[in-house]
Amino acid sequence: MTNDAKKTRKNFTLRIKDDLSDKIAKEADSLGLTKTAFITMIIHKAMNQKIS
Repeated sequence: MTNDAKKTRKNFTLRIKDDLSDKIAKEADSLGLTKTAFITMIIHKAMNQKIS
């Protein structure tokens, strides 16, 4: 990761139950993604949907 990319990212803590974490890990693994990448993808998709 470049220094510019590091400057545009923010870290935060997300507390979730173990069963949800396990589901996220399983789905991320099936797509060949890290949990972080999978969660980021889900957030991007949700933010791009029109809210009515």
